[in-house]
Amino acid sequence: MNRLRANNVTNAIDFLETDLDDSLIRLGDWFSTNSTSLDNQLQLKALRNVKEYRNEFPYTNRQPEINLAVSNVLSLADLETNK
Repeated sequence: MNRLRANNVTNAIDFLETDLDDSLIRLGDWFSTNSTSLDNQLQLKALRNVKEYRNEFPYTNRQPEINLAVSNVLSLADLETNK
């Protein structure tokens, strides 16, 4: 919030995108120990929303391994959408 209030929008967006990456990786960890079945509609809906957002506003993390992990998690939205 301080970055936004200081009109440092670019750094604020970068911070929020990085935080989103972290959240996606945690969600991927959650899916690895829980089913991606229809019982988890709330999580899947959130994942689909993030995928749509990232399609509209692409973001590349400075760390390639983070990008790969995020891509893997977002691919779960495709698998569940096609069911």
